[in-house]
Amino acid sequence: MFPSINWNKCTHCGECIPVCPENIFFFDYDGLMAYHNSYKCVGCNQCSEACPEDAIEFEDYDD
Repeated sequence: MFPSINWNKCTHCGECIPVCPENIFFFDYDGLMAYHNSYKCVGCNQCSEACPEDAIEFEDYDD
């Protein structure tokens, strides 16, 4: 599983940053949300639960 961000819904609030145990979310140089190393995601779903806009969903690696 890995997080998929719907950038049309994301308001770049950063609520996903502190809840991720693998620290894959961050603000880029423009102050916008970004993520890296999504393969490190453990699928805990905490980022999705923390997102007030429901902008984060999970997809299978095999899709």
